[in-house]
Amino acid sequence: MIGYLALGLAFLASVILSGCGGGGGFELPAGFVKVIPVPGVTTGTNFSFDISAVDGAKGRMYFTDRNNKSVDVIDIPTNTFLKQITGGFAGCNTGPTCVGANNDKSGPDGLNLITGTTLSYVGAIQCSQFGP
Repeated sequence: MIGYLALGLAFLASVILSGCGGGGGFELPAGFVKVIPVPGVTTGTNFSFDISAVDGAKGRMYFTDRNNKSVDVIDIPTNTFLKQITGGFAGCNTGPTCVGANNDKSGPDGLNLITGTTLSYVGAIQCSQFGP
């Protein structure tokens, strides 16, 4: 009899606990929201970038833009283009069309946001301001 009681209590506990969720909250699935225009990039432009990074605390996405020789900043909550950060980057090594851009000779190349600061490190390949 005690064995059946223990089995029944174990079953009841498992049924009760199966209703407990992880408490993760509701999240929308990832998907297309809208096209955010980038200055200097139009339909048919072969856009060249290396990498992007997101600052969740500020709600901003930063990405390297070789066409405009800049790091571009997008405001995520409003889905708007904020600004271009320039600094003597090389841009597309192959010229304005960026067809066949060479990663070793194009820049900005690489991006690292430093959490909790206003600093970011961006690779500058063959730049007049930062390199030989």
